[in-house]
Amino acid sequence: MDGGHRRLGRALAALGAAAFLLFGPAAPAVAQTGDDDPTDPNAIFDCAADIVDVAAVLDDEAVAAAGVSVDATIIVRTIDTVPAEVDLATLIDEIVIECFADGGEVRGDLAFFSVAVDDRVTDVFLGPDMPGGSIPQDLNDTMTARFADGDFTGGVIAAIEELDLLLAEMATFDDPDAGGPTDEAATDEPATDEAVDGAGTDEAVDGAGTDGGGDDADDGDDGGGAGLGTVVTAGALVVGGAGAGGWTLARRRARLRERRAALRSAAAQPQIEVGALREQSQRLEIQADLWSKTVSGRTTEKLLDLRHRARSAASETERAVALFGAATPDGIDEASSTELVAAEGRLTELRAVLERTEDTVDSLAAFGARLDHLRNALPAKRDLLLEELDEADELADERAAAGFPVDEPRTRLDEVEAALASIDLEDFAPDLLAISERLESTEATLFAADHDLAALPDREAALVEWRSRQGEAVAMERRRIEAARGLVTTMAAAHHEDSWRWVADYPNAAGGHLDEAEQLAAASVPLADQHALDDAGRQLEQAGLRLAAADDLLDQLEDLAVDLANALTEAPGIVAEARMVADRFGTFVERHRGDMTAELRGRPATVDLEIEALVAELAKPRPNHLRVAEIGDRLNQELDEHLAAAVEQQERMEALRRQAAREVARAQRSVQRARQSLGWQLFPSSEARELDGLEGQLGRLPTHVEERIRVARSLGDRADAVQERIIARRRRNNRWAVGAGSARAGRRSGGSSRRSSSSRGRSRSSGGRSFSRGGSSGRSFRGGRGRGRF
Repeated sequence: MDGGHRRLGRALAALGAAAFLLFGPAAPAVAQTGDDDPTDPNAIFDCAADIVDVAAVLDDEAVAAAGVSVDATIIVRTIDTVPAEVDLATLIDEIVIECFADGGEVRGDLAFFSVAVDDRVTDVFLGPDMPGGSIPQDLNDTMTARFADGDFTGGVIAAIEELDLLLAEMATFDDPDAGGPTDEAATDEPATDEAVDGAGTDEAVDGAGTDGGGDDADDGDDGGGAGLGTVVTAGALVVGGAGAGGWTLARRRARLRERRAALRSAAAQPQIEVGALREQSQRLEIQADLWSKTVSGRTTEKLLDLRHRARSAASETERAVALFGAATPDGIDEASSTELVAAEGRLTELRAVLERTEDTVDSLAAFGARLDHLRNALPAKRDLLLEELDEADELADERAAAGFPVDEPRTRLDEVEAALASIDLEDFAPDLLAISERLESTEATLFAADHDLAALPDREAALVEWRSRQGEAVAMERRRIEAARGLVTTMAAAHHEDSWRWVADYPNAAGGHLDEAEQLAAASVPLADQHALDDAGRQLEQAGLRLAAADDLLDQLEDLAVDLANALTEAPGIVAEARMVADRFGTFVERHRGDMTAELRGRPATVDLEIEALVAELAKPRPNHLRVAEIGDRLNQELDEHLAAAVEQQERMEALRRQAAREVARAQRSVQRARQSLGWQLFPSSEARELDGLEGQLGRLPTHVEERIRVARSLGDRADAVQERIIARRRRNNRWAVGAGSARAGRRSGGSSRRSSSSRGRSRSSGGRSFSRGGSSGRSFRGGRGRGRF
């Protein structure tokens, strides 16, 4: 509606309200001219309409849908502003009497919600059969909480839904099968005269149902007085109903508090895990960026795949967190029963998502640890192979000098040399996975060539001996497999599965490699001719590779067992040390909080969250000690860095404060010297006023130290400039300056007298007149009421 229509609407509303006050409830019937136009202010008097949105702030269909299932008569009215002669409650009283009362008896199931949008005033009126006590005010508070954010539709719907829940619980409470009080029980002890007098007098009704104005209740006109008296008499009989409603509300709130506390407790650990997971994900993202810049080829592809999975899992976790938060939009402490049910389901989903995300993040962390290991191990392995290659070349020279054929072994040694020369570990971004596989293949080739050279004098016997040694090695590895299975059982009993699950199948995998090695060795039956010997050598070479693979798996499992055993004993101490350093860091930051940057002020809380996550992990029946030890060690290093940064920041701010004190003292001295140069004056000069202003600014210096230094330095410079002007002026003509100042002072004095006289005149002209706003019609109702502002 445009400005002209709005002003016209307000004027009509004011006239209509005035007619109510003068002529009683008959007036609205005459004023109902806007039934077809919901934006007409008089439309609020349309008794046939449940929802009238004059202020145009509601989604009428949504509000109507919310009230369909409610066992009450839902009435909603919105207006732009209330006329000056009345208030919103008075206006609603008139509508209730006109439309929803029969012979002064207000409709029992009435629930009337109203708001004056521009005035930011609300009113909730409940009929005699509705819940009483503090419930109307609670419903009103529910509305205003949303109204304050501009969500008028949401506020009205929230109040209607809360009323629906209360009515449903009251119905359950009154049901004999549900154990609630029956009608007979409710009437065993009728209300005494004292109870009626105490709770149902005109004064009590006036106090609860109007804005005050109890004295005006007896002055009502004949048009509405009789009906309202009947309402008061009938209202005294429903005091017990209001008490039952209050008891029901207390019971409902107790149950809600219990469920909210349970949900809050259940959500605490997942929230800690989410915080720790975010920290771990952020740290891994930083590390993965470094890894991605220092690898290439297949290693990059594998890293990208794991990063993609970790990011997808993190996004899924954030969505689950958002859905859990959206289930209780106003927080767990304000959640309704329906919201709590939804939140509990979302919390279950969040736990499942968290478990999957932790597995994915751990996979990325394990791959990164492998890359770091390969980066250090591959150069050492290449150097070892180069040494073995030199020894094999010397042996080939010896066999050639003795007359043995060494062409084939030399060819293999040449291949090994070329392969080792082609591996560039000095490259900034090597393909670590590919290099590792090439080194393993090169090692196998070198081992076969060296063995051929060593077996040349008696090759068949050497092959038999080689196969025998492999059999002994297989037997030893099988014994290691049994021991490894015992290690897995031990790890499973003491540690979280995330820390050892990836090696759980290593014993079986090693056993498979040994089975293949035995099959290949069995097929290497030496024959008389050279080709058969070559075939037997190749079979034993492949068997050796399988044996080496099994040995590598068992080595990794045993290394992990040692790491877990160390972590089991060291993790609590690492966490305790992290807590001690964190407390020292937090105490220092809190003591010098004003000196810290925003990042340093927030860091103790983040560190505490991470430490709480580690403590919670150690409290589990089978903690992930390895993860706790790694994160705790990293936390200790970071805390040392943060504490050093905090000390440096505090020392810097202390130096700045000393500098600020010097600048302020210098500015004060400059002002004082300028005043001494100015000397005594009969009338204030512009320089004196400027110095007064500088002194005032010195008393209001900024609290920020660097800004304080800048302002104080500027004020000191300005005071020096004032002193220079004073000295220059005195040198020109001191007596002329004093005379000019006196004349200006005289003119200002005359102006002040005139202004003072004018002020006294205005004071006399406005005396004896006052304005007041009408606030009550004198009517009141027994059905509860709640009011508020937003």
